[in-house]
Amino acid sequence: MQRLHTWDKDDTILTLYYVKHDLKGLPVKDEKDLAEGVIGSTKASLVMQAANIRYVLGYDEGVLDCFSEIQKAVVDEYNTKSPEELKDICVNIISKRDIDGNIQKVRAAQKAKEEEKLQKTKSLLKQQELEDIFRKMGKDPSKMKKIIN
Repeated sequence: MQRLHTWDKDDTILTLYYVKHDLKGLPVKDEKDLAEGVIGSTKASLVMQAANIRYVLGYDEGVLDCFSEIQKAVVDEYNTKSPEELKDICVNIISKRDIDGNIQKVRAAQKAKEEEKLQKTKSLLKQQELEDIFRKMGKDPSKMKKIIN
């Protein structure tokens, strides 16, 4: 499955701010809004990215140690900025984003994933039905050779 979003420097700056200052002063209502609307990814992905940033910052809890070069570079470059400077940078990044487009992209990807799961479930149920029919006929499906896809 293709990744929903490739995290770039601006996304990582937003994540650094989120880790250090939560959402204070940003024009977003919650983590889901930041992840889906601004970044164009999922809340789960934001949480994982934030855990990598926490690791690079030297935190002890809630960390992942699989950080990227971008994450390290952003921490090195932006960690010394004042909260107000970093907030202004983030607000500028957010103002340039296609929030509605990002939300549509995330929802479309989630819908496609749900549809894929549904199709897999239907396929498994169909296979189970066939096996039940063969068992009723006295056949062992595990010993049968599948000749059609």
